[in-house]
Amino acid sequence: MNTQLKPSGRPVRAARAKRSSLASGFIDSSTLKIDSDDEGDENERPKYAHKRRFDSISTSDNEDDFATARTQNSAAASSRESSSSPSPEPEPMPWELKYYPKTHSAVEKFRKILGAAPPDTNNLNTAAKAIADALIPVSLNPRTVAPKKLIVKLRLPPGSIDKNASFDPKKVGFMDFPGELRNQIYLLAFKDKKQINFKARTGFSHSAGFLGVNKTVYNEARKFLYGENRFIFDQSTSRLGSYFENHWKETNYGHIRQFLTSIGPENISLITDLGFNFEDATPSGHPGTTMNSRRYERNQDLYWILKKLARHGKLEKLKLGFSGRRALRFSKFNAAFLYALAAVKTDKISFGDPHSDFAYECHWDSVHYGRVDIELKDTLKGVMVRPQPLKLLDPRLEF
Repeated sequence: MNTQLKPSGRPVRAARAKRSSLASGFIDSSTLKIDSDDEGDENERPKYAHKRRFDSISTSDNEDDFATARTQNSAAASSRESSSSPSPEPEPMPWELKYYPKTHSAVEKFRKILGAAPPDTNNLNTAAKAIADALIPVSLNPRTVAPKKLIVKLRLPPGSIDKNASFDPKKVGFMDFPGELRNQIYLLAFKDKKQINFKARTGFSHSAGFLGVNKTVYNEARKFLYGENRFIFDQSTSRLGSYFENHWKETNYGHIRQFLTSIGPENISLITDLGFNFEDATPSGHPGTTMNSRRYERNQDLYWILKKLARHGKLEKLKLGFSGRRALRFSKFNAAFLYALAAVKTDKISFGDPHSDFAYECHWDSVHYGRVDIELKDTLKGVMVRPQPLKLLDPRLEF
């Protein structure tokens, strides 16, 4: 029996030669012509039917061939990395100091010249007090035992009405006026043409009783009292002391510290126009002290004032005068004072006589109120002035 062979040498099955009748609707696959070289459209290929990287290398090759292929692939990858340009750095955001290159360069120059900022003495004192309070028993610590307040309630007789006899609900009061009219009254009552000067004691003729009418009047009127007037901070040569002391000491900047303590942080933030003069203490007001100890760079009240202005102040105009015995310059001796001064921010700054107008400058200012190094003056302008007005500046920016 002769057996038919396929081109591959394998015999042809007998069942293949038989043709069976197919039902209607079916197609005989033997009659279809399929081209084995046609792989279809590239877009119709499976997702992962891509050509492997090492198809040209068979499994029976030597390890040297694999090493050669890896070397070629790594060289190609390194060449692609070297040819590709590095990714650019992301642009700074408005709350970052780098967003304002001019202010950023001035701050970096200021820190580079003075070095690291000195530690905050107030924080050290606070930590020492906290440790002392922990060591002292609660029963013996006077700061933890609050005195009891006696609350007395007045009881009215039955049938009486708790009202003023002159009260008439039909009468029109101050709070019934429209807001525009009340603002005009506040301007006439609290805005003064004279500056509120703490050395000459001028501009203080304002009615404090008006602020105590009620809470609404206080919140409305204080904006005109602190925001519409110009304040002058200068040391005072008046002396204070006890009756039995032989030599009374000058108050210097203590009266300004007392004023800021009494008005509180909210009212400090309402001050917009300020003139500040820095002056040394007199030898007669502080007998038995050295010249370096009397310099304004060593005044603790002045440090406290600058820190309050830096933390709560929202100044728009600031005029600085330096009338010390020595010119203020960059030095380690003045580092603590310069950092406290640079922390105060404003929209506009000028140098000269703080008692004069903001933009007014003359030869007298440079002689008596301009004892500051020119380089330091230019640096302070770049560090203390905000890059944008406070109303437009991002509140998250700190510098």
